[in-house]
Amino acid sequence: MYVALFVCTATRGVHFEVVQSMSTIQTHLALRRFLSLYPACSKFISDNAKSFIKAATEIKAVFNSCRDERVRSLLAERRIDWDFICPRAPWRGGMYERLVGTFKRALVKTLGSSYISFEEFRTIVAELGSVINDRPITHASTDVDAPTALTPGHLLRGGPPTATLASVEPLNRLGPNGRVDGKELRDAQKMKTSYFRSLSVRWYREYILMLRSANLTSGHEAEPIQINDVCLLKDDNLPRVRWVLVRVLDAHPGRDGLVRTYTVRFENGTTSRRPAQLLIPLEETLEERRSVPLQSAENSENVN
Repeated sequence: MYVALFVCTATRGVHFEVVQSMSTIQTHLALRRFLSLYPACSKFISDNAKSFIKAATEIKAVFNSCRDERVRSLLAERRIDWDFICPRAPWRGGMYERLVGTFKRALVKTLGSSYISFEEFRTIVAELGSVINDRPITHASTDVDAPTALTPGHLLRGGPPTATLASVEPLNRLGPNGRVDGKELRDAQKMKTSYFRSLSVRWYREYILMLRSANLTSGHEAEPIQINDVCLLKDDNLPRVRWVLVRVLDAHPGRDGLVRTYTVRFENGTTSRRPAQLLIPLEETLEERRSVPLQSAENSENVN
């Protein structure tokens, strides 16, 4: 059996789907089950597994082949983008790779070397998903009077099962006219609204804003790779003397303006994307680049 892992990029909530194989059909079925539970999903980010690429291609073909205008307009409103990370760069999917390790450790601790049936395995996977969603994503204080640390379960399920703030007393008391008291309804609605508003405020202040400082890097910045540079393509499975040479054709800057992915051309003429961490510029290229400003300065002095 295999487990399809879905991770929310905003709340870090997880959802698991047990599949029988890594085929394209099983990928389609897992996506349908996930979207039936979370229809607000509008974008997928995944690695370059063959079943994922084929599934995305087939879904796009189905959307493009539809001729009914009403169906096309409905599909256009329910459009889902599917982006793939750069090939040979598994660290680009760190948001889900981290939780893959968390799930595997929990599964090993739970099962060990036991043999179980399919239904038991699916039940255990669902229970592990509930436990993982109750992990804290903000600072857990040792002060008993401090608020409880936020978890993905707070945002997915509206709070822990035993939370007093999330519970509403049953409205079983009727007014003098035999109807439910309107003030009681308004108070219950106000309590529920304030609870979810406080959740969103805490999630923004204690989690989202803290990500800025967590992603700051320090140290010496490497010299950026330029277009038409010839680089060695690092391959951990081959010795350094057998690394291939590639030429950089294009750079793909991110939202912050930094370039982390390049389009390269191989010796046989094919092109593909590769991360900057795997591209090693030749020393001759760096020396020639550093010598260009000096030569231009000398030429300007001679002209003057």
